[in-house]
Amino acid sequence: MSRISNFVKENLSFIVGIKHFCSFVNVRFIKPKNRKSFGYFGCTTLLKTPAMITTPANVFLHEDIHIREGLTIINDTGKVVIKRFTGIAPDCTIVTGNHTPTVGVPHRLGGPCHINDNEKGVTIEEGVWIGTRVTLLSGAHVGRGAVIGAQSLVNKEIPPYAVAVGSPAKVIASVFSIEQILEHERHLYKPEERLSREYLEELFAKYYDGKKSIGKSDMSEEDRKKIKEASQSLFNKIKVE
Repeated sequence: MSRISNFVKENLSFIVGIKHFCSFVNVRFIKPKNRKSFGYFGCTTLLKTPAMITTPANVFLHEDIHIREGLTIINDTGKVVIKRFTGIAPDCTIVTGNHTPTVGVPHRLGGPCHINDNEKGVTIEEGVWIGTRVTLLSGAHVGRGAVIGAQSLVNKEIPPYAVAVGSPAKVIASVFSIEQILEHERHLYKPEERLSREYLEELFAKYYDGKKSIGKSDMSEEDRKKIKEASQSLFNKIKVE
């Protein structure tokens, strides 16, 4: 027994390091790959690791989503819903909780214990692009087809097909013109799922009057080939997982 005790004392830092390493691998690489632990995980969705998700049961990843490395979702009761055709760049963070300072409770305990938390869900609609290192806070709702610029902070509703940047994020442009959106949606969505011209005209009058559109309609044959190859490559990666 004394030999074992001496071995443990002499190698304690190494043993603790191994324990921490195993915990890191489990949390960042193994746990996020357990699709059954999620509220929903689309069969055509790819979540790259490392990632950290505190409560996967309240995370709903629809089909045809591509999430790059470094995603962090800090949630307890708050739901996170990410819908199809969405792409998320590396190192993004989603937080559903909003701590409230409470008399007599130190912050180091109030957060982990969720004392007086005001927890709201975060929703990312279809066809959204989330740039690298974007943070989405409690109650954030990103509309269909929107683009959120790198390192932006979203804490409110972003309208469909908006380009939003900054901290907090502000709408600076539309992704497409009305005609481009109608054409875009004909390619991606069923007739009953598409946004109507009437709705889009109201949307543009409210949010995009005097603002430019950044998208393009033309695409070369070489670009079409790249899209086809990338789609097949992504499908193959999903099959392997």
